Amino acid sequence: DFGKLTLQSGTIDCAGAYCVYNLSESEINGGKIIGNDFSFYLGKNSRAVMNNGEIISSGDPTVRVSTGATFTMNDGLIQIGNNGVAIIVAGAGSSFTMNDGKIDASNSDGFGATGVAGFLDSEVVINGGVIDAHSYAICGNGSGAESQSDGRNAKITVNGGELSSVAAAVIYAPQVNGVTTITGGMLTGGMSAVEMRAGKLVVSGGTLIGNKNRYDVIKNDSGNTTTGAAIAVAQHNTKQPIEVIVTGGTFDAYTPFSHANPQGNPPEDLAKIGLNISGGEFFGVGDGATIANVADTPFISGGIYNFAVTDYVLDGYEEVTLSDGRIEVRAIQDDEPVVVPDTNEPGVPDTGFDTKNVIANARRTNLRILSVIVGVISVAFGVILKVVYHNIEKRGKGKANVVIFWKEKQA
Repeated sequence: DFGKLTLQSGTIDCAGAYCVYNLSESEINGGKIIGNDFSFYLGKNSRAVMNNGEIISSGDPTVRVSTGATFTMNDGLIQIGNNGVAIIVAGAGSSFTMNDGKIDASNSDGFGATGVAGFLDSEVVINGGVIDAHSYAICGNGSGAESQSDGRNAKITVNGGELSSVAAAVIYAPQVNGVTTITGGMLTGGMSAVEMRAGKLVVSGGTLIGNKNRYDVIKNDSGNTTTGAAIAVAQHNTKQPIEVIVTGGTFDAYTPFSHANPQGNPPEDLAKIGLNISGGEFFGVGDGATIANVADTPFISGGIYNFAVTDYVLDGYEEVTLSDGRIEVRAIQDDEPVVVPDTNEPGVPDTGFDTKNVIANARRTNLRILSVIVGVISVAFGVILKVVYHNIEKRGKGKANVVIFWKEKQA
């Protein structure tokens, strides 16, 4: 037990580092803590709750959360005065949870300040509040990550709040085997909303906004590569797997979804990347493109888009134009079978057979199988059946109406 602190009011002001250092428990309900580097340091397995007040640093970082330590921010202000990191969360079992309040990392010196950095096996959860950053609002660390056992496995979860970056991605995720989950919140980035360079991304909600003025991808051995995407997928030099699953949310940028290869990684490494979009609304503003995909492989089974995404739609799904002109990707649905009264109906050729039934919108690729089935029925029931196209009209992935004609076999 290294002691406890409860700060209700007043100011703890120190000229150097470690103003509050390594206490077992801390509760900040008001007042100010002002220092240089490490104004507030949570040592191993310590606990801290911030309900109000201010923690300010002119150095880097303002707050450090160490192995096994937990820091919960319910309100108040945490500010970094230089181009470092406001909060560093590092070590197995370390965590930072933000429910409200503000993190001010708006300093623009050099590359600019970062809001929260999750290193090693740490966890960052944002439920509310504001993170105002010049550089990343939240980032992981992929340095030295040659394998998935290197411990660069930070987990980032955003359920709400307003997160912004002036000059970078809101969330930059290079960490190997890390998981980034977004269920809500507003993420607005000067370059992109989220850039995935390794690990897993799951998005089910929220609004992700990237640069709307241009789309560009550059090689970068340490940092952002993509400008103009809401979600940017760009495998790092570490060549580790990336998995992206999108089931919902709103995505708004010059090119809302980007999969690029800025490092020029070989095909066997790009094969480690898995993409899956089954929902969400995508708004692109540039060059008639909502999706940019270096692999040119289908991965879309749902969602609404303001430009066509034909090349990326999976088999069994189709693009449907909505009343507002946008395009929805949905599963191909077969219409109910309809009965054709006779062979004299317009569009039905006179074959000398009687019309028995229509199988509506059958797949053209399945017509051969259908013909075999009809032949088996003919033999079994002593009738002659014939399959013809009826009112052929391409629908989605090559579909057409089909008519079955029949007559009794001649003696």
